[in-house]
Amino acid sequence: MSCIRYSKFNITIQFTRNAAIPAFKCSTLRGGLGDVLLAEHCIADGNCRNCSFRESCVVPGIYYHSLKIVPPSVNDGGSLGYTFECLDRRTYVNAGDQLEFSLLLYGDVIVYFSVILDALYRLGMAGIGQRKQGKFQIVQIYTQDRSLIFGNGTVNPRAVTVQDLMQDADRMRNKCGIQEAADSYDVRIRFLTPWTQKWRNDFLENFQMEAFLTSVHRRVYLLHCMEGIDFPEILDMDLSDVSLDTLEIHRADESRYSNTHESKIRLHGIEGEFVLHHVPGKLLSYIFAGAIAHIGKNTSIGFGQYEVIAVTESRI
Repeated sequence: MSCIRYSKFNITIQFTRNAAIPAFKCSTLRGGLGDVLLAEHCIADGNCRNCSFRESCVVPGIYYHSLKIVPPSVNDGGSLGYTFECLDRRTYVNAGDQLEFSLLLYGDVIVYFSVILDALYRLGMAGIGQRKQGKFQIVQIYTQDRSLIFGNGTVNPRAVTVQDLMQDADRMRNKCGIQEAADSYDVRIRFLTPWTQKWRNDFLENFQMEAFLTSVHRRVYLLHCMEGIDFPEILDMDLSDVSLDTLEIHRADESRYSNTHESKIRLHGIEGEFVLHHVPGKLLSYIFAGAIAHIGKNTSIGFGQYEVIAVTESRI
């Protein structure tokens, strides 16, 4: 049984002063934490990808975690080790307002949770948003099963729970009453954040059945590579009967400041809702796994988050 380890941390922060903050919080939190981690731990020039200490340093251990199995098509692990989630799009907060977001850590990156917690505390003192006015305090941190890790002035790292992504995907499938008894199913999907996917040399402007299923499989495959587990790189299933009906679609672009480019860049994606018809039963666990881990590009900053709204047995 393959095991993709992950932990999900549900975090609540409270702002201590009025502030303008970006609508897209995940990129801000990722960038801010990265800056704090570099300031605290880097003894070189801050260029993790070319640093001779990369194998031993905590910063690339979190942000550029290597794959234990490196496919020919992948240069390194990129940002596979973590995912931020936040659907709150407020652009202004008052002192006392709270913000909730989640952080998912995968594989060996989970052991760095205490380092990340310390960096988040320091980021709150430094501030986020316009002119770094968004200073905040951490109120509480819960695990996915509601175990309290941080709260009431105490920290309990032993409350961190490590779960298996594929087992949780199976549990999600079973909650929908699906036991993979039928040959195929109709699955209704809704994207909550932009899905950015390059498909046949172009970025998608519409939902495509093969692109979605391939992206789901790719995410599961790379997480297996991160854990050093052998897993088929190619989705080898008969998809000839699978079809897609788009219910709603729109472009969803987000602006973020890139430290690499030292300027604002615009990330493009699509959001909306669609139905996949006649999906093979053995693909359902992959689809639910993708709903947990996100798919496509920029997953580390929250892109590619979708929910499975309904699953019903196909009627041909």
